[in-house]
Amino acid sequence: MEYDNIKNLGLTPIEQNTITKLSLSKILKNVKKDLEEEKKRSHNLTMKLEQSLADKEQYKLKYDNLKKKLKDDLIVKDPLAF
Repeated sequence: MEYDNIKNLGLTPIEQNTITKLSLSKILKNVKKDLEEEKKRSHNLTMKLEQSLADKEQYKLKYDNLKKKLKDDLIVKDPLAF
């Protein structure tokens, strides 16, 4: 609730202050909740990224091994080509 709206309710200063504190408390609670949700999403994204990087390294190793095997096979078939 905005301060201008609170002033127009005809409340005592103590009541206005209480409502303002409650509003700020609710805002803070919502911000904290949103922050926790963002932390979870960020953590999940980080885990997926790390897994993707690990997968990439595995595929690169397999590719390098296949490339070496192919080269070795070609050398055995036609040693003069190299």
